[in-house]
Amino acid sequence: MASSDLAITAQERTNVLNGNLEAFWRSRLSKKDPVARIGYALWVTDTTKLKHVIQSGDTNFWNIGITKGLLTGSLWLVRL
Repeated sequence: MASSDLAITAQERTNVLNGNLEAFWRSRLSKKDPVARIGYALWVTDTTKLKHVIQSGDTNFWNIGITKGLLTGSLWLVRL
């Protein structure tokens, strides 16, 4: 799948229909859907998961600058 292919898959549609928005947005993150950064942050069930996804992800995608223990950029001033 090309990185620019942001079409919603059958599995993503199923996740939404089943009310599993965390799985839907996590899948969208893997496609680097820019809206998914916010969607996943809103629907993740555990902030530890969010922290892990951000730290293990592409810093350009997350638009991250680490300054004095604070995460700045797309997710402005979220304490890690």
